[in-house]
Amino acid sequence: MRHLILAAALLALPAAANAAPQLQQPEREARAYLSPCRFHDSGMQRLCRRNQANFVEQYVRALGGDYAAQGSTFTSFSVVDRCPHCDKLGYVGMPADQVHACAWAMVLVIESPSSDPNSAFAHDNARAQCAPLTTGQKNAAWSAAIGYLARIHHHAVAIPADWNPSVSELLSAAR
Repeated sequence: MRHLILAAALLALPAAANAAPQLQQPEREARAYLSPCRFHDSGMQRLCRRNQANFVEQYVRALGGDYAAQGSTFTSFSVVDRCPHCDKLGYVGMPADQVHACAWAMVLVIESPSSDPNSAFAHDNARAQCAPLTTGQKNAAWSAAIGYLARIHHHAVAIPADWNPSVSELLSAAR
């Protein structure tokens, strides 16, 4: 009986041990989009770091299938000038990239629940973000969207309930 319990415990270890490394790749990927925060004003520096820490968390959750986090990730990539109703301070330190904004807008259109009253808004966002792109940029956005959707639907990023993103170094300078 003890051998069965030990065997079961050993079989369970790889799954638990792989949870953290599985999240490290999306965290690194999210961080690669960010530029260093270099503000002389300490308040702006803290705001930049907090925004970036939030982006890393939301990006990982978005890849894990969280629809609200997908919307947040879309917003983070959106070019602020194309979002006149947005709070400009929320964009400090964000990785404005219209190709990725378009990709995440497409993800939102595809992922939006049929019961979501904001699905028309998702379509409008996709049109607004994708329309100015060149054909090559639109192709790149489609490729990125397909990659995101594949990861979302193949559960490539399974987020444990007690996951806490390792963004401490981003926030440490924000204090």
